[in-house]
Amino acid sequence: MDGNVPISAVEKAPGEAAPRRAGTVPGTYNIFRTLLDALRVPVHCVDLDLRIIYWNEAATRQTGFEPAEVLWKIFNEEVLEATDLVERPILPAQCPLRAAVTTGKPATLELHIRRRDGLRIPFAMHASPIRDDGNRVIGAVCCWVDIRNNIDYLQDQADVFRRLKQLENAAFNDLLTGLPNRRSAESRLAQAMKRLEEEQARFGILLFDIDNFKRINDKSGHPVGDFALRGVATVLRAALRGNDMMFRWGGDEFLAIVAADDSSQLERCGERCRSRIQDNRWNEVENCPQVTVSIGGAIATVTDNINSLLERADEQLFQAKNAGKNRVLVAHQILTL
Repeated sequence: MDGNVPISAVEKAPGEAAPRRAGTVPGTYNIFRTLLDALRVPVHCVDLDLRIIYWNEAATRQTGFEPAEVLWKIFNEEVLEATDLVERPILPAQCPLRAAVTTGKPATLELHIRRRDGLRIPFAMHASPIRDDGNRVIGAVCCWVDIRNNIDYLQDQADVFRRLKQLENAAFNDLLTGLPNRRSAESRLAQAMKRLEEEQARFGILLFDIDNFKRINDKSGHPVGDFALRGVATVLRAALRGNDMMFRWGGDEFLAIVAADDSSQLERCGERCRSRIQDNRWNEVENCPQVTVSIGGAIATVTDNINSLLERADEQLFQAKNAGKNRVLVAHQILTL
């Protein structure tokens, strides 16, 4: 069966040459077929079961599907895989073709239709019921209008993109400090470990813990504690070099990934961060008490994994806290690359 099926093919069954309908004017079907195929707008028709009974040439050009591949298949179940504009499946109740055949009224929906090559194209799908001589609904005809240049569609896509970026930022960034969060740090650590193995790009990590942070919260209040966290994040980020990265690790802890060849370089970076925190005039704003940080660090080696590297840095941080706080301790060891 080809695509030249008239839209009035109500009683048509697969393999039949023409619909069984009395009183047809000779040439009528060819006129409609020629008219619809001449349109540059994709058009298809379905029966009451939403099986495609007509597919014009513009529909083939837009989708890459020939009539023989789609005829007598159920729209959006067996062919085309339509989704809404944010790639969610079209529910049966949302389908304009289903609405047209069940309510007998026109229906419109903006959606994406999947081409043969996998590309999804946005269309405004306009469906209208087809009626027989007794005014009974026997199917629906649908035309698709490409809305890729439609201002409303472009605005919708921009809004979707903006929302996705907001979700992405929420997933990988800490809202209080503006720093990348622990999830982002773990991803970056994995990348740094891979570069160390493949390119011998040496690096180390520094773990920061705000000294007596619970006391700040308890005595000055959580707003002051939040101010301290934001302030520490700002100072630490400014203390790093361009290629180094600072993250909020969680609670009152921060983590830095630092390009360093040895523990001495890493220790100098940690000391620069520590002194800038100590020298900041915290008590001049928000009545915040003096803030200091304890820092533990470790240089990564090819024998490390992320957990072992973090454990060595955390051990140094623990020792720095026990030794009186407000100091930097970095694990010293021989590098084996």
